[in-house]
Amino acid sequence: MHETARERVWIALSDLYLDTDIDALIAPCARVLAASPFSRDELAQLLFEDVHPVLAYNLAASAGVWEGFDHQWLCARIHARAQGWHARMRPSWWFGRREMRRRWSQVDAIIAALRSHAASP
Repeated sequence: MHETARERVWIALSDLYLDTDIDALIAPCARVLAASPFSRDELAQLLFEDVHPVLAYNLAASAGVWEGFDHQWLCARIHARAQGWHARMRPSWWFGRREMRRRWSQVDAIIAALRSHAASP
């Protein structure tokens, strides 16, 4: 599968939804996002509007996905949602937004530092 920049971001962000200790995954995720062509605001939008509605269920699962989401499945679900499938999604996708905001603030701080360092002479 040839992934677009947007899909690479979705895949990196999906690690934030794994049912495991994600502390070790924060920095690698941030590196992928920092290297992307998207602004930090656009990255937050991709997280909360594209990835979160599809993967929020895993935050509540008693035995959720912990090894990683299938990339093709993830991208297909997000693309399908963008084409109107979202109307059939349960409202429970709002679950976990507070936790995800906390995780996002960690990732965003690393992105800012990486981009600031890259921009320095």
